[in-house]
Amino acid sequence: MGSLMAIFESYAKGDGDNKTLSKSELKSMMEKELPELMKTAKNPEEVNKILGSLDAGGDSLVDFHEFMAFVCAMTCACYMLGIQHIPWSDFQQEEEAKHTAALCL
Repeated sequence: MGSLMAIFESYAKGDGDNKTLSKSELKSMMEKELPELMKTAKNPEEVNKILGSLDAGGDSLVDFHEFMAFVCAMTCACYMLGIQHIPWSDFQQEEEAKHTAALCL
């Protein structure tokens, strides 16, 4: 848990507010910490879709709760599918993964 908090805070502090991730901070974090996920997002529209899905509050910022909901959903989906890395497109299409991810939230 400490690692997740440290990762969030290390990227969030880039703009002086260590309580939220801006779109650029979030993109930077995902490129460095989740390179496999970002490799599957081949175009800017897909990347924006991923980033937008994390902003549950609609304020163009991702707070720690939204970040953790994403971590939980991805972890549950990967566990249910029995793999370590799951392409975002597969995550979106896999009904069982969606259901499982929803249970985590």
